[in-house]
Amino acid sequence: MSELDKVLDTVMRLKEDIIEKSASSEDKNEVMDALKEQKRQRIINEIKEEYKQQVMQEADIEMKKELNRQKITELKNLMTEGFFLAFLVGLAVNQATDLISVAKEKWFADCYVLVTLIALAVLIGICLCTYIYTFFKKVYALIIDKDITKKE
Repeated sequence: MSELDKVLDTVMRLKEDIIEKSASSEDKNEVMDALKEQKRQRIINEIKEEYKQQVMQEADIEMKKELNRQKITELKNLMTEGFFLAFLVGLAVNQATDLISVAKEKWFADCYVLVTLIALAVLIGICLCTYIYTFFKKVYALIIDKDITKKE
């Protein structure tokens, strides 16, 4: 028998004379059992409600801590990979610049500045197209995401 059952039995014994006045002796046990079960449910519901917010807050705090740990780990990995990748890209760009300089000196010595301007314009065009494509791709994703949330 649980502590709650003991408390409820004590309460029912205290209310026994009230129950005897309002119920026949045959119905007395049924009335007491029904009242005991009703009180049990009320007490259990009160306890649940009382601790529900506390448990939810604790779970929320734990989830935030775990999320922060994951973010820090991902940030460390990203920084390491980013540094290594940036170093390699820097080396590749340096080598490509050397190749372009050699090609311009060897094949385009008489129109060196013009070739540089054309190459610069092409590279800027590629960068702008890439930026515009990425921008519209993200805008489209946002619009689609908003449409999905409206349907739900």
